[in-house]
Amino acid sequence: MGGSILLALLGLSLGFLAIRVVGGYPPPPKELRALDRREAAVFSAAIVVLFPAGGSLARSGEEADVLGHLDRFVAVLGSRNQGLIRLLVLAVEQGTLLFPAPGQGGWRRFSALSAEQRALYLASWGASRFYGRRLVFTSLRALLTMGYFSDPVVEDALGLAPRQLPRQASAADFLWPPLDEAGARQRRLRESGGLPESGLLADRAARQGLA
Repeated sequence: MGGSILLALLGLSLGFLAIRVVGGYPPPPKELRALDRREAAVFSAAIVVLFPAGGSLARSGEEADVLGHLDRFVAVLGSRNQGLIRLLVLAVEQGTLLFPAPGQGGWRRFSALSAEQRALYLASWGASRFYGRRLVFTSLRALLTMGYFSDPVVEDALGLAPRQLPRQASAADFLWPPLDEAGARQRRLRESGGLPESGLLADRAARQGLA
C-alpha cells in the first residue's frame, strides 16, 4: 500500500515537472529557425523587462526585433554553443523553483510571472552572492543587448550607426604593389613553376617582383 502511494506521488511529481518544463507555451510571435516555443517565450519575457516600451530608449526590444536577432544568432552556432544557450534558458525559466520571485506565485516559471516580478527576479540573479547565478544573468543580458544594439534605428539614435571613413593613402601604402598587380605576379610565377602553391614564400616572392 505504501509503495503504491509512493509511486503515485512520484508519477504526479514527474507529470508536474514535465508540464512545467514543456507544456503550455504559446506559439512564438513570428516564425523562427532555431528557437522553440519555450525558448522564445523566455527570451520574449526577458526582452520586455530589459527593453520596455514607452521608456527612454529609442525603441522597445520588441520593435527592435531582438527575438529575431537571437534566433538568427543561435541558428548559426555550433551544437555545443546552442546547447549552452538552451541550458541558460532552462536555468532562468525554472530557477524560480529554487529562487522564487517576490510576491504571490513567485515559484511559477519565469515567463509566467508578472512584468514586475520578472524584473525583480532578474535583478536578484544579477546581485546574487552566487557566481553561477550572476554569470547566468550576465550571459542573458549580453545576448539581449547584442540583439538590441544590432537594430539600425537604435544605432542611429545612439550615434553608433556605421559611418564611411575617408580613404587616405599614406606613404607606406606605396611601398607595396597594388593587390591586383601582386596577384597577377603570383599567377604568372605559379604557371611557370617558379612559385609554391601557397605560404609565406609565395607571398614574399610575389612582393619582390620575381616575375
